[in-house]
Amino acid sequence: MSLSHTSGEQSSFNLYGYLSSRLGLGEAARITARVLALRGERFFSADIGPVVDVTHDSLEAQWNAVDKTAQLTGEINLFHLNPPELLEVLARVPGAASGLTSCVNALIPFWELPSLPEDWVPVCSAMDVILAPTRFVGDAVRRSCPEARIIQFPQAVYPPRSVAIDRRRWGIDGGAVAFLVAFDVLSDVQRKNPWGALDAFRQAFDGRSDVRMVVKAGNAESAQADRAQLARLRDVARDDSRVLLIDDSLSRADLWSLYASVDVYVSLHRSEGLGLGMLEAMSVGTPVVATGWSGNVDFMTGDDSVLVPFDLVPVSGTSIVAYDGQTVGQLWAEPRQLDAVAALQRLANDRSALAELGLRAREAAERVRERQLSGTAFDELGEMRAAVLASGEHSQRANGLGAAAAALRRRRWAVAQLRHLGLKASAPVGEVERALTLLDDAARDRLIKRP
Repeated sequence: MSLSHTSGEQSSFNLYGYLSSRLGLGEAARITARVLALRGERFFSADIGPVVDVTHDSLEAQWNAVDKTAQLTGEINLFHLNPPELLEVLARVPGAASGLTSCVNALIPFWELPSLPEDWVPVCSAMDVILAPTRFVGDAVRRSCPEARIIQFPQAVYPPRSVAIDRRRWGIDGGAVAFLVAFDVLSDVQRKNPWGALDAFRQAFDGRSDVRMVVKAGNAESAQADRAQLARLRDVARDDSRVLLIDDSLSRADLWSLYASVDVYVSLHRSEGLGLGMLEAMSVGTPVVATGWSGNVDFMTGDDSVLVPFDLVPVSGTSIVAYDGQTVGQLWAEPRQLDAVAALQRLANDRSALAELGLRAREAAERVRERQLSGTAFDELGEMRAAVLASGEHSQRANGLGAAAAALRRRRWAVAQLRHLGLKASAPVGEVERALTLLDDAARDRLIKRP
């Protein structure tokens, strides 16, 4: 069933998201739920099952799967989903599409390249509002959907009151300077660029024994994990005792402990929609060395972090389905390796500077949290609700989105029947992500039609 949280007579919200899934999108949705609760907003939550093979954890006890027969009764839909997944939800969850016309529809997308995928544009254009989690995502939406209404929706994190520092557990010798690079193997490895961080570490500390590089590979147990990348990481950890690989599943408490137990978090990413790990590390006072480009510069500056210079280069070498056909003409950052090497050496050699930077990082994360809790985006949504619902454009967009979901539902039913009869093979990995490209032209035209 859905969970409800009530307070006062202000606008109420329906929150759709991967609330119990160990995904970045899931954590972002949980944070939004927390902010709504802290602000005393009235909201209903729908936990959407993941479309990829990921581990669920104890969060399932907190968030129940949405009741497929019930309708959420809020007045503003908050879709913490990307467009392909949103269309899937509207197609598969009875009642979800029927609530589009009676609610303000707000989408919170996460994307990591300067322009949106072409098949995202119709769904984004059908939204009443896009809540942009970072300026980088907002610019991508604005570039691809110039008529979209965009409200900035700053992201923050909320660490536990007490975080265990346990260097021994993570294999870190007492006096060693420990660096951490963390990435999800279901994300694009080229974009996350953990090998850049590893190369910078080895170049910075060739022959030095008082340093460690911890590598956290998330979702390594997933059937979709890149086994070749994992095997390569294990080889490096076997050959260099300073490299400590963690590829098992960790609870949220364990992750917080890991962030707090290392001395420096390193992200030589080529692009990030947000950069959640960096923000989490900063919130527990761990300094961050990171590429100075994309979503992370919303919460990082040269005063509270080390921003590595970069050059913009054409996107290449991507490996995940979501980027198929989306990288032509796109750019991302290539961090300058020598600058990264110098930054790691400087922090390893100056413990006082390291401690001071950690304090400033924590303060920066606290300021971001205060900005999020001010909740101006929620206030704006409530203020615009009456005018949006009264507009003919809203109804037309909502009906078009519902029609597109119905078309996808009919196709899903037909495919299921063909598979049942043995006339079509089992679903390949990535079919969900390709769903929008399979809509007929009429459905797409209804979706983006304007008065």
